[in-house]
Amino acid sequence: MSKFLFNFVLLTVMFFTLTTMPVNKKILDFNFSFEGFTEWEQNNQPEAEIPVIVADGSEDATMTIGIPYLFQPESLVILVEGTGEVVQTAAAIRDQMTLTVSDKDRQVKTLTGVQIPFLEDRLIDKTKVELTVDVAALALEAGHYRLEFSSASNHLAADANTVSAEVSTFAGKRYVPAKQVTQNGYVSIQTYYPDEQLMHLIPLSQATANDKVLRKTVNALAAPPPVGLGLLNEAAAFRVPNIQYAQGLANMYTRSADLAPFSTGSTRSMMAVEAIRYSLFNIDYVQKIKFYVDGRSTGAFLHGMDLETVYERDNTPTAWLGVRTRGERLLLGLVKVYPTLATPLEDVMALLKSGIVQEGNSDALIAPIPANVTVVSTTQEGTTLKVDLGIEGDLYGGDQALAAFMFDAMTQSLTSLPGVDGVLYTLGGAPVTSLNGLDLTEVQRRKALINPLE
Repeated sequence: MSKFLFNFVLLTVMFFTLTTMPVNKKILDFNFSFEGFTEWEQNNQPEAEIPVIVADGSEDATMTIGIPYLFQPESLVILVEGTGEVVQTAAAIRDQMTLTVSDKDRQVKTLTGVQIPFLEDRLIDKTKVELTVDVAALALEAGHYRLEFSSASNHLAADANTVSAEVSTFAGKRYVPAKQVTQNGYVSIQTYYPDEQLMHLIPLSQATANDKVLRKTVNALAAPPPVGLGLLNEAAAFRVPNIQYAQGLANMYTRSADLAPFSTGSTRSMMAVEAIRYSLFNIDYVQKIKFYVDGRSTGAFLHGMDLETVYERDNTPTAWLGVRTRGERLLLGLVKVYPTLATPLEDVMALLKSGIVQEGNSDALIAPIPANVTVVSTTQEGTTLKVDLGIEGDLYGGDQALAAFMFDAMTQSLTSLPGVDGVLYTLGGAPVTSLNGLDLTEVQRRKALINPLE
């Protein structure tokens, strides 16, 4: 009996306790669903740690080149700015980079990925990395180049994945400035020689006593040019044993045997005749040239030429441009300027800036006016052409000889225009008292000695 009483009291206490204490109703709801239990279980899971978000390549970076024009740089810096792991971002951009090197409208080389000579990356801060390109390792020949970098990395926006810079280099070549003949009783002779590719005629100048100038010029053409200049190591033209001059006409008497070495092709034949023409028309009193072969004045003459032709002085404007050769010197050569723009002055200026000729091959030509120089205005007063220039930064890195290269080329070119015999240069409207050590306050005249022999 006592055992029954004890169990009855225990149950009564338990019932009283359960009916009076606060409890979660869901605990007593034994008819819960499986979905409800799942929801309850999910709501009571511990909070997961939020991982650090690493840049996923969704246009989270930019790249820029701070200096758009560089003169003979050893290296070039591309700045990459981004978020997250910027070092990894920069590496991805670098590894998917393509470098295109262009000279005027000609593609020189294309490099991709590891082919591009990158130096060690440099971390600036947590958002910036510098990618450095070893420009010297590109081994560019003398000239002006456009270096364009594009990356396929999706860290960059599609419309902002390309940067570029203009680079000028002269690969150790030196320019010998043009000058006037200063010795009394002396004049200049210019003799024209083809380059090794038979693409361009390049003059070499020297002062000589004003005696038998015609004969000296023709004899010089019948011998090879000095070595080391990158010119064809052969005579520029055939021998002319007899020259008769009268009233502006130079009659040139040669022989079939002398013509034979120059009959190997039309280009060689044409350049031989052009070398004589250009050289003799540098002599003021020569106005016309006629050739005779074995005493004949009519009939065939070399490839596609006729002995009946009388060559007259050509007053077509010319543009003087740098010519790339394998030699140690930077040389100037002339090209004819044919009308394509509104005025001959515009045509000449366009060639001086672009180096792209209207006819013929432009691959070896170097524009004298670099990318950081602009022609602000031109006005003519009498026979003097006034040219105002603008220069961003240094002209050719402060190099005096290369500044002379630009102004020699401009002066020789602009004084070939009808009615122009001198050029006065200004810089930002002010006289050029000292630019790379040059004093250009006086009117500049055409020089007699271009590419002077040393």
